[in-house]
Amino acid sequence: MSRFEDTLQRDLRQIADRATPSPDAWAQIQSRIDAEEPFQETEIIMLTENTFTKRRWPLVAAAAAVVAIAIGAIALVNRGDDIELPATPPQPAPTIAPAPEPESASDAVMELPPVDSQVAPGRYTSNAPGVAVTFTLDEGQTAPWTLTSNQEPGGIQLWSDDSGREFMAIGRVGSWYDADEARDGEMTGVGSISPDEIDRWIEENGIIVTESADVEVGNRPAQYRQIRLDTSAGASADFCPPAEQPCLWAATGSADTVGEGPSRIPFSRDRLHSIWLVDMDDYEPLVILAIPNLDDEQAWFDTIVQPIVDSMEFGEPAPVIEGGTARVPVRITETGAFEAVRLDGEPLADGSVPVTSTITLTGDVAGEITGVGVAVAQEQGIDEEGVDENTFTGTIDGVGTGTMTYRLDWQLVGGVYSSTGIITGGTGDLAGATGTVATSISSIGRDGPSSNAAGTITVYLALPRSS
Repeated sequence: MSRFEDTLQRDLRQIADRATPSPDAWAQIQSRIDAEEPFQETEIIMLTENTFTKRRWPLVAAAAAVVAIAIGAIALVNRGDDIELPATPPQPAPTIAPAPEPESASDAVMELPPVDSQVAPGRYTSNAPGVAVTFTLDEGQTAPWTLTSNQEPGGIQLWSDDSGREFMAIGRVGSWYDADEARDGEMTGVGSISPDEIDRWIEENGIIVTESADVEVGNRPAQYRQIRLDTSAGASADFCPPAEQPCLWAATGSADTVGEGPSRIPFSRDRLHSIWLVDMDDYEPLVILAIPNLDDEQAWFDTIVQPIVDSMEFGEPAPVIEGGTARVPVRITETGAFEAVRLDGEPLADGSVPVTSTITLTGDVAGEITGVGVAVAQEQGIDEEGVDENTFTGTIDGVGTGTMTYRLDWQLVGGVYSSTGIITGGTGDLAGATGTVATSISSIGRDGPSSNAAGTITVYLALPRSS
């Protein structure tokens, strides 16, 4: 027996002496050996001289097998009878992380091409409106867009020739035009309606609203109005010449850019218009205007325009020009309780009666109102109506102290009072104020030429916002 075999037997005996045998351990070892494939002797032919002969390789392999069986037997003996030998689990294949995909051309944000160029489908950005606007022109457009304006400060205008001229503009609104201003072809200044009062502009111009909603555009609150002119006989827009475009002007661009040339927004004669008025915090709102010239106007809005609007993203709100002062007004609503005394004068030749009134207010609107006007007794269900020029002197909570003038048109029908008050000016903290005054009467009484009333007055103020 060789030295190697002596050493191997001695070591195995020492290991076995330390083990605690299981009664059937050797039977389990034997069953495993029987299940093994028959040992195949491998003959290795070396091309160069080596230290092992062909006859000794089987001995080494056999010795290694004996060591492996012995170690397995010891492990089995020490674990006991109730442990099953598990099969070796398969090793998972290595995971290879996919290479990042390169950014596609459609994902890249591009600058708009030069004016009067066609704009290919893609994602574009512009700072022309004073706020960064990013949007996508989709492949679904059946006729190419042409960029007709991308001017700073100002806005973006796109034309498309699907069937005539389809128009889309993105800009800022500094004001809306009232009925007279909108029909003045020379009007290029700021309108008399605040930029966030689109519904007042609609009402004053006799415009038909076909759809109205409060929505979001680019995660910002927006007012959506789909509208068209009423050109029926006797309506406010029935004068529109059939061949003249536009019929009236909707609004001016930013008040900060007035004087640099016309910046009016066109409103066409008899087409469906979609307008989104996007809130820009303290600054002038951004307007998106789309006008088709197609038989199926709604399909164009739904399939072409709406996806563009849905794709829009905006930068931080800012004025149209750096350091610009144009802002939307501060809106404040406050209410005060009042007690009023009216004194009628002698009737005039036309039957009207001069009146003077004094109103004392307490609460969030506190002070005194003096009024001068005329009252006219009417027939056909109207008890009385009149017009007063009123001056408020006092304090409005959240605003300050000053004076405020307003015109009050009122009437009394069947003992029920109604009125409309339009603010016409102010001084002190109320300087530049616009808005309305609503009067609600809870009691009224008359004693000869004198009458008294009580109720509440609510002031809806729009005040200039300082920069």
